[in-house]
Amino acid sequence: MRGATACGLTLATILVLGSPLPARAQASPPAAAATDAAPVAFLTAYHGRIGAARFTVDDEQFTWEGRFAGDVDLVDYGSGRLNFAAEYAVVLGSERRSFDPTQGFYALDFRATRRFGTIEVGGVFHHVSRHLSDRAKTDAIDWNMLGAEVLAQSEMSGFRLESRLHASGVIKHSYVDYTWRSGVGLGLERDLSPRVTFIGQGAVDFLGIDAAIAGRSSQVGAYVEGGVRLRGEAAALELFVAFERRVDPDPLERTVRNWGLVGFRLLNR
Repeated sequence: MRGATACGLTLATILVLGSPLPARAQASPPAAAATDAAPVAFLTAYHGRIGAARFTVDDEQFTWEGRFAGDVDLVDYGSGRLNFAAEYAVVLGSERRSFDPTQGFYALDFRATRRFGTIEVGGVFHHVSRHLSDRAKTDAIDWNMLGAEVLAQSEMSGFRLESRLHASGVIKHSYVDYTWRSGVGLGLERDLSPRVTFIGQGAVDFLGIDAAIAGRSSQVGAYVEGGVRLRGEAAALELFVAFERRVDPDPLERTVRNWGLVGFRLLNR
């Protein structure tokens, strides 16, 4: 299954919740689930994607968001894999010029997994760093998390499904008040023709908060999306509409915003 991110991936990346989520590496397809006796292989899978989405709110700080993401299976050791994923996102406003970069973030994931048939269980190290663009920022805004995730694939009534459960704790942070994160996501797709596929995904994330830092309680973010994937000879184009509840959309303001998104992604095949 070809998941979308954040911006994260995908289910992706969706990277969106509790600050934009990073690109999330996809589970190996069931047919590729190997046995313990399989030989070790290197650079066995790569997924790349670039895209942009238009915010549906009337706000000069939030007009467009662009995302560039990819992940690679560095080593497949038969019973699992070692994966690296990265994503960069930039938010464009219109305060100073028509296309005014206001903020960005980059996210890095390292994961080691174990396969159990169509289920994949992994440990994940996750790093996010947020930055202002063309604006002054003197202090770091970043955090590291260590946790686990479970990815599963299945089919039902003609739909291909990918589900994800994850939980992690913050082991280092600057400025943010996050202490842990957990959530669930579901991605689905169904072929409408040899070149057209319906795609959908949704996710809910829960953020634990240290109330002593800024006096707020735990936060909840959510994302739901629907669209189509058009397959070409060498790449695929996804067109989508989405609704998002984003926690801390501005790096320096602890708030929650709701908005719609209309966008596209280009994916390698």
